Amino acid sequence: MKQTRFLHTALTVGWFAALPAVSCAQVFIDFDSLSAEPGVATYGQFSAVNGVSSTFAGVSFNSPDFYVVGDQYVEAFNNNGGANPFIHPQSGHYGLFNAFGHDALTLTTTQVMTEMWFARPNFGAAFDGPTGITIKALNGATVLGSASMSLSLASGTMQRLDTSAFAGFSGITGYEIDRIAGTGPYGGGLWVADSIGFQAVVPEPAETALAVGFTLAGFGLARRGRGNRGR
Repeated sequence: MKQTRFLHTALTVGWFAALPAVSCAQVFIDFDSLSAEPGVATYGQFSAVNGVSSTFAGVSFNSPDFYVVGDQYVEAFNNNGGANPFIHPQSGHYGLFNAFGHDALTLTTTQVMTEMWFARPNFGAAFDGPTGITIKALNGATVLGSASMSLSLASGTMQRLDTSAFAGFSGITGYEIDRIAGTGPYGGGLWVADSIGFQAVVPEPAETALAVGFTLAGFGLARRGRGNRGR
């Protein structure tokens, strides 16, 4: 009987040790590895430059108003008198913009967003666009919470919108990007963006190895116990 009680204890320890220990890392989505990138001096609708799919890296860019643009593109339709690039991405050579300055663009994913980078675009000689950006965390149509920031009016340098507080929400199914219209073409509503950060949950290797060790120990005792009963 003592052996049976010890066996039960060992198996119980093995079971709890087998529960995955996790830690949080951060992963980023940028737009330099889409399957059909536009040239760096032009742009394209998101799904068209992503193999006719709106989903990339586990995130669905739902609105047809998400466009990908290269860092050498110069505004051709509402140029205010210069040849400055439309966007300076946070990383790489490509970023996003909201076509026609449309508002309330949505992303569908259960991943926890930690940050996203935004700026006002350059329309050739000067920066124009929204004065602020808000990202809402959603559960279906329910707003769980939001994060906001103001945009620099005189610089196209990307600014980080910190959304790490979203880690405190459960049941996230997506996000909505809203803007406060400012000055310039498209009703002052056109923004540029890049580098979306998400919280990645990964198992701890050391803890996983410990779990396997305890579990194997439990199976070994079980086999030994069966052998003793047969003698």
